[in-house]
Amino acid sequence: MAINPYEVAAKYGYDAQTFANDPGFENYWKNKTEAELLSGLKARRDWGEKDRTNSNSGNTGGNNNNSEEEIDYTEYDKMIEQEAADNGYSPSQIATLKMIFRGEYGNKTYSMEEISGIISQSAEDADESLKPYYDKMGADELEDLKTGLANIREESAMYKEREEVNYTQTLANTKKNLRTRGLTFSGQSRGTLGSEGALNSKGMEGTVPESRRLSYESKIADWKNRGETLGRAGERYLGSDALGGIEGFDNPYANGSTTYNSSGRGMLYNPVGDIATDESGIALDRLKEKEILKWNNVNRYNIT
Repeated sequence: MAINPYEVAAKYGYDAQTFANDPGFENYWKNKTEAELLSGLKARRDWGEKDRTNSNSGNTGGNNNNSEEEIDYTEYDKMIEQEAADNGYSPSQIATLKMIFRGEYGNKTYSMEEISGIISQSAEDADESLKPYYDKMGADELEDLKTGLANIREESAMYKEREEVNYTQTLANTKKNLRTRGLTFSGQSRGTLGSEGALNSKGMEGTVPESRRLSYESKIADWKNRGETLGRAGERYLGSDALGGIEGFDNPYANGSTTYNSSGRGMLYNPVGDIATDESGIALDRLKEKEILKWNNVNRYNIT
């Protein structure tokens, strides 16, 4: 709805003569709102300052209802509070916006459109300044995770090498002991060595192979638990897509065992896949810091 700019300005002590040197005044403001014109009048203190002072000098009661200090900001406050409600601004942030509008500190007052632009630009500046830091942090966290898992794989590989040597020696010593005692083809040999012995003991594990398997199971459980702990923490912080497949460790019982029948290498961690990138810990940390920095930028914009 069009307004009469001169009539609105007159309500605040500005007469038509005030805008004699501004021929575009009426055309520009007639399609604006009264609140927007009020903001413009507040920003242009040079308009009619002397005239308004003189026009109100006859008010002997000392109550200058049209003075600049008594401008009614009710409508603009409502607009700012609605903007704040739509965007979840805090009370302190609302207060900042009102100060920007009023020009209580800084060089000028601003319209709602300008305030929205300030907030948007402040958010973009915050995001841009945080990007290198969080990109590096994400890369470092992923590298630390890979290093931790690689250490477990290296440990498992070293254990495998040592264990194979020790097991071969244990078998040789056990067979020699049985042979010395004349028990190579005895039931005791079958029970001790199982399929590793000289007898046809298919399907029998034997106490020596069983001891090896149980020791290996204990080590594998430890590696997998540690891998799960590292992997899950990494997935929660970085998001599922950042991890991909995590290489595992060699498992001598992967094939042909009643206990382990999966093929290939045992995985240290398989990502669950339930953490979206924008819901990850690093994304939420970044969003929180961005919000703080954004409002710091808004405040700096205000005072400069």
